[in-house]
Amino acid sequence: MFRLILTTLLLSFAAVNLAQAKTDKIHFMIEENPPYNFWEDGKIKGIAVDILTALTKDSAYQTTVDEIEMIPWARGYKIVQTTPGTCLFSMGRTRQREDQFKWVGPIIELTIGLVAKKNKHITINSIEDLAAYRIGTIRDGAPEQLLITAGYPANKVERVTKPEQNIQKLARDRIDMLAFNTDSTRYNMVRMGLNPDDYETVFPLKKIQLYYAFNKETDDAIIDKFNLSLDQLEKVDANGNCSFDNIISAYLGK
Repeated sequence: MFRLILTTLLLSFAAVNLAQAKTDKIHFMIEENPPYNFWEDGKIKGIAVDILTALTKDSAYQTTVDEIEMIPWARGYKIVQTTPGTCLFSMGRTRQREDQFKWVGPIIELTIGLVAKKNKHITINSIEDLAAYRIGTIRDGAPEQLLITAGYPANKVERVTKPEQNIQKLARDRIDMLAFNTDSTRYNMVRMGLNPDDYETVFPLKKIQLYYAFNKETDDAIIDKFNLSLDQLEKVDANGNCSFDNIISAYLGK
C-alpha cells in the first residue's frame, strides 16, 4: 500500500511539473533594429515583434509586446547563450552560430553590406581593399562576424552597441563605412533625419536570413511548435490573403 501511495504521489508531482514546463514563459529579448524590432511612441514594435505575437496568440507561450525586453545586443547575445528559457531576435543565422542556438524561422532575408557616403567615392574590389578604411560594427553582430571571417582584422573594427551610433559616426566622418543590414540602415537614416540617397552600399558581404534564436537547451517540441505556427502564418487563404506578408507590407510596403 505504501508503495502504491508513493508511486501515485510521484506520478502526480511529475504531472504537475510537466504541466508547469509546458506553460513556462519564455523570456524574449530584442535589440533596437528597425524595421524588425524597435521602440517607437512608447511601444515596442516591428516586423519580427508582430510575427512573434501572432505566432504565440493561441499557445501556452502567448506573448505581448509588454513582455518583450529591449536590451543591448551584446548583453542579450550572452544571455541567450547561457540561460535556458530565453530567446533573442532578430538574429542572422550564420555558420558560426549554427550550433549555438535552436532556430525558428526564417523571418525575412536581407543583405549585409558595407555602407559609405557617396561623396567619398569609395571603391572596394576585394576584402583586402578594406584594410585602409575605418569600419564600424555592432559588437557580436552577424555583420561584424562576417567581416572578420572574411579577413578584416578584428583589432581594427570600431565597435558600438546600437546601429544609430554607427550611422551618426558615418555622417560625421568618424568612420569610413559601417557594416550592417542595408535595408535597416536606410530605414534608420530616414528616422534620424538623414537622406539615405546620400549613401551607398560599396561592398555586399552576404545575403542572410533572420531568425528567432532560442537557448540551445530549449525543448525541440517547443521549436517544432513555433516553426509549425510560422508555416501556418505564411499560408495564403482562399481570398489570397497572407498574414505573414501583410505584416511585412505594413513596414516595408513589399
